[in-house]
Amino acid sequence: MIFESYGVDTQRFNSFIESTNYLLRILKYRTPQNNETDLGMQPHTDLTMQSVLHQLNGMEGLVEVKLKNGEWLVLHPSPSFFVVMAGDAFIKVWSNGRIRPCEHRVIMNKAKEIRYSMGLFTFNGDITQMPQELVDDINPLRYKPLFDHFDYLRFYDKEKIRDPVLRVKTYCGI
Repeated sequence: MIFESYGVDTQRFNSFIESTNYLLRILKYRTPQNNETDLGMQPHTDLTMQSVLHQLNGMEGLVEVKLKNGEWLVLHPSPSFFVVMAGDAFIKVWSNGRIRPCEHRVIMNKAKEIRYSMGLFTFNGDITQMPQELVDDINPLRYKPLFDHFDYLRFYDKEKIRDPVLRVKTYCGI
């Protein structure tokens, strides 16, 4: 869908999918103690290509998403609710900065003891080349045209740059 909406040659889609690695994790968040805040996870963007999150035990606080105006939107999960977010690699690099990263956080519910969620995270295993269709006079090249996703993860692990815009720009910006 994204390839088509940006006019990218869909023939390249199959090789893109074939080079994708998947990580499925069950995430467990405990109830905050009396001296702790209800923040289960600091505001962040994901280092992935894409993340899919699902709340397993129907609790509030799976994710709050930061809107463009700076306010936080609380998502109210249902048993069939999934949150799909593009990560740094897809948003910034593959799209040449056209898609804005989704900053999000986890807020805990002090009334419940444990909260479980499931996350499916995708990483592009090969060096990804930014589609030439996404570079033009209005959208000049913002990032190096080749992106090594696993090297980006190693870079983050070493540098610990929390700001997603600065992190991607430092790693592969032009």
